[in-house]
Amino acid sequence: MADGDVVEQVLFVCKECFVYKIPPTTSTAGYRAGDWKDNIWTGRVRVVSAGAECRVVLEDKNSGEVFAECPVRTSGPQTVEPVIDSSRYFVLRIEDGSGRHAFIGMGFQAREEAFDFKVALQDHDKHAKAEEAPPEQLIPSLDRDYALKDGEKIHINIPKKTGGRRQRAGTGGEGAGNMPVLAPPPAGGAIPPPQQQSQGGNADWSEFTGGGSNSASSSWVQF
Repeated sequence: MADGDVVEQVLFVCKECFVYKIPPTTSTAGYRAGDWKDNIWTGRVRVVSAGAECRVVLEDKNSGEVFAECPVRTSGPQTVEPVIDSSRYFVLRIEDGSGRHAFIGMGFQAREEAFDFKVALQDHDKHAKAEEAPPEQLIPSLDRDYALKDGEKIHINIPKKTGGRRQRAGTGGEGAGNMPVLAPPPAGGAIPPPQQQSQGGNADWSEFTGGGSNSASSSWVQF
């Protein structure tokens, strides 16, 4: 954006402020508003910024005629100074454009107005210093060494698992090699004999035969 395209912004407006003729300060601590007796002007005050420039404008609240202007600078002599005995009064270093300057006192009727005036100046100062800073100070350095040094360790906390190991489905309680448990025989009945597969199959069941009985039904032992 060219210099002629800089947008002027109004950071603060108060419809009524009071301007005083101030005596020379007699203390190195600063100015005291209690020593101001001569109210020389009453009107509107605005804080106007255009890029890095900012100024406090005192003007007539009806006609807009400028009474005085105070340039606000981030370096050099202080142009807006709070007094030491009140939060509602300030000392302004006004200039006429030809190099001449003078100090006047300015006060607000309410503390809230004085607070907003001070915050507007602080915001402009912060943005102006950010624009003046070189780019390398605004960008974090990428040359930082993130490698572990000798003796450094990384500690990782791993949460412990809750509960025991689940048993496999169909296994016994003692181990995986246990045989499955057979169901008991039906109550009051005999185990039916197996069907004959081939001739001579009865020889495989000879050990279950009764003691010398010739009946086939007596060759099975009752349980």
